[in-house]
Amino acid sequence: MNNETCLDIIILVVEDDELLNKSIRRLLDREGMRSEGFLSGSLFLSRPLSATDNILLLLDYTLPDMTGKEIIAKLKDRGLDIPFVIVTGHGDELLAVEMMKLGAMDYIVKALQFHEILPAKVKHVCREIANRKKLAEAETELRESEEKQKHLEDQLRQSQKLEAIGQLAGGVAHDFNNLLGGIMGNAELIKMHKAIDPEICRYADRIIQASTKAADLTGQLLAFARKARVNYTRINIQARIENAIELLKHTIDRKIEIVTRFTTEPSFVLGDANMLENALLNIAINARDAMPNGGTLTFETNMVTLTKNIFPCDTEDLVPGEYIRIAITDTGTGIDKETQKRIFEPFFTTKEAGKGTGLGLAAVYGCVCQHKGQIKLESEIGIGTTFTILLPLVLPELLSEIPVDSVCVNGHGNVLVVDDEKVVGDTLGEILKSLGYSPNVFCDPLEAIDYFKINYKTISAVILDLIMPKMSGLDLFRAFKKLKPGIKVIVASGYSDNNQEKLVMQEGAMEFVEKPYKVYEMSKALSRVLGDEGK
Repeated sequence: MNNETCLDIIILVVEDDELLNKSIRRLLDREGMRSEGFLSGSLFLSRPLSATDNILLLLDYTLPDMTGKEIIAKLKDRGLDIPFVIVTGHGDELLAVEMMKLGAMDYIVKALQFHEILPAKVKHVCREIANRKKLAEAETELRESEEKQKHLEDQLRQSQKLEAIGQLAGGVAHDFNNLLGGIMGNAELIKMHKAIDPEICRYADRIIQASTKAADLTGQLLAFARKARVNYTRINIQARIENAIELLKHTIDRKIEIVTRFTTEPSFVLGDANMLENALLNIAINARDAMPNGGTLTFETNMVTLTKNIFPCDTEDLVPGEYIRIAITDTGTGIDKETQKRIFEPFFTTKEAGKGTGLGLAAVYGCVCQHKGQIKLESEIGIGTTFTILLPLVLPELLSEIPVDSVCVNGHGNVLVVDDEKVVGDTLGEILKSLGYSPNVFCDPLEAIDYFKINYKTISAVILDLIMPKMSGLDLFRAFKKLKPGIKVIVASGYSDNNQEKLVMQEGAMEFVEKPYKVYEMSKALSRVLGDEGK
């Protein structure tokens, strides 16, 4: 054992013979070891002790006030497992064996060679203590490593699970949006008839309203699947939180206090203002429901810098840079561990039947991921829940939201429509006729190409779906461009494949209209594409 190890461990000598006690301590001192002396068990037990102390107890078995066995029992009652060496008189070897069974690391008999063998015995035990400590640290490190590995594996499985559910949800939303497009389009066509009965018009309005609500649900599915179309603008996120709070005040119980703790300067992110505000509202509404008897709902923001070397736990998949941290905390009932594992799954809800779709937090998860951020949950039963969102910050840019004008624009020209859903294509054809255009509708992309080869000179514009079974919208667009390089194309889709959408827009498509669309949205897109040609 080196001198540093000797200095690390304090030897506590419990011996009632004062001369022997001093003699032992002088001997240890000459060997470079620190020590403290006690003449009784009660004096020793009055010394402050903790499980983290780096000490060795040199314990005489027979003391005037208690035995060594009683001292060890009292230490164990305190939850202390202090390493000790037992010291016995000649002829008490059986007692020493009994103490070894209780955990003694060694024993020394008070015999003629006592002073000669004591230093070597103590050094040996100190070396063993050091080895045990290193082994314990290694075991702790291994256990923590295994726990971290298990945590990462659980995260990967959960991510893969959510990704698989997302693909399914995105596919369902795409098909459902196509159906909604047909329903909403035909309802709007009914309203556009001049001689329509007012009562029928009201029925059509109800159909459109119901379809719009259904479209909101598919929007939540697409948000979870990260396939929702994001209208990027520069957003003051704190202003959006304040907007969400204003909306909450109309629905939240007065027994719930809303607290805000914002950073001093406005914080800007690049994203879809409505999507982010809805995400904040979804979390807040869940918090409200978790506090039926009142409580505190806290919105907090602060800046976080992530670098290659400084990454908080569970943020390894984020890009280094400046982030805003948004924490939404309630003092509600809390969420159990099993529920936490499924909290972001679509259609999973703990609410009563009819009181929740199970899509709110799923949409929040997808929205945050689509904005290149991260969301995590911390909760404890009976204490409350915190949802923490990290979003990348952006520098101020001249981006602004464009006001919506819902007036339809009429036009003229030959328009080729390609959509694999017949009801969608036929409905769009009727809408185009009502706007003054001459449509030609195809469900099969290959048939559309054959028609285009013959008639491309007379076709003013093409409206095509992005996701189709026989040929993708991107491939169909490329085929049209080969025949007519300047062809004006509008992409209409209810499922945003970001890669395909970016490519088709980069390669020359002029507009993207998200399904299910309103008549005025498509009319304005066509008007912008055709310009004077369509007037």
